[in-house]
Amino acid sequence: MKKFFILAAPVLFVFASCSKGVNNEVRPNTATTASTQGSIIVKCDDCKIDYGMPDQYHGFSVVGVSPSSSYTYKSGYTLQSNIYAQDHTQNITYTVYDANGKIVYQDTNLQTVEGSFNANVLLP
Repeated sequence: MKKFFILAAPVLFVFASCSKGVNNEVRPNTATTASTQGSIIVKCDDCKIDYGMPDQYHGFSVVGVSPSSSYTYKSGYTLQSNIYAQDHTQNITYTVYDANGKIVYQDTNLQTVEGSFNANVLLP
């Protein structure tokens, strides 16, 4: 029995000391948290648009079709927009594009000079 223990002890010691390598390496978060840029286009006769968040609104006026206006966002961002008709009741087409140029929202609304065409768009 003593001989068995003497022979088995080194083998057990070798197996006990050999363990699977545990990788404790800390990897950076690869989730996309970087800001990206999307764009909006507004089509109307004569209107004004405010867009962004309440503390960071941007605005411009449109006659005809607006140039592409950019906004910066992160995934899960809600783009708030208010479009006001100027001078007369008119059709307003509002289109929101994500960073890949894909349409994420598009709507056409007959808007009077009272009130505004409001849209809250949750971005992917």
